[in-house]
Amino acid sequence: MSRRTVILQSFSVLIGVSTSVGCAVRGTGGPEAMRLQQAPTPTRTRYSVTEQELSQADGSSVDDVVRRLRPEWLRVNPTLRQPSEPQRASVYLGNSYFGGLEVLTLFKVSEIRSIDYLTPMAARGRFGASCSCAAGVIVIRRREDASPEAQR
Repeated sequence: MSRRTVILQSFSVLIGVSTSVGCAVRGTGGPEAMRLQQAPTPTRTRYSVTEQELSQADGSSVDDVVRRLRPEWLRVNPTLRQPSEPQRASVYLGNSYFGGLEVLTLFKVSEIRSIDYLTPMAARGRFGASCSCAAGVIVIRRREDASPEAQR
């Protein structure tokens, strides 16, 4: 055998061994691994309250839940455009403006599918430049809002 053939065969063996060891270390084989890969758990993000979190939350209104789970959404945000007037987040029901933070008390948790927070930049991108979103937007989706337009 030539020296080149010996080197190529050695290299092939090393690649095969490292691949099988890597798979064994990560545990990517077997039925247990397949079951774990197929059932991802929803993760908590700072920009949304999921239906699962809502079902486990204590509180009767969306205001209670947001105060408990995402209090940072309710903070005053000073703006550079109007420094004398600190801004608070606006509330949208689906794609329609609904009011200020005080309207969160009007929604029962049992009626809501999800709650999302949009940063001012994301809110302007979604609702346009005329959006009153200097401090962000809280978007509420009701359970009966099943149309594709309401889910955006």
